[in-house]
Amino acid sequence: MSFANADVLYAKLGVAPGAVSPFGLLNNMDADVEVLIDQVVVSAPIVYFHPNRNTASLELTSSMFNRYLRLLKNKITMAQDL
Repeated sequence: MSFANADVLYAKLGVAPGAVSPFGLLNNMDADVEVLIDQVVVSAPIVYFHPNRNTASLELTSSMFNRYLRLLKNKITMAQDL
């Protein structure tokens, strides 16, 4: 596992370094980016993520975030203490 360089981030997620969030997966048409997410994030009552730019944040409830994750075609692995 490694962090992607700027070229890969743009090609796969359409974002620049510093603006990566789960919302970038909307740009991953091949659904070939595997998502690893800590169970603490998934179960948090409220989560905040950049909307593919690092100049703002969106607030989602746990229910909203989990619904979004279920709609994705990407492989999603939830784990404890990633």
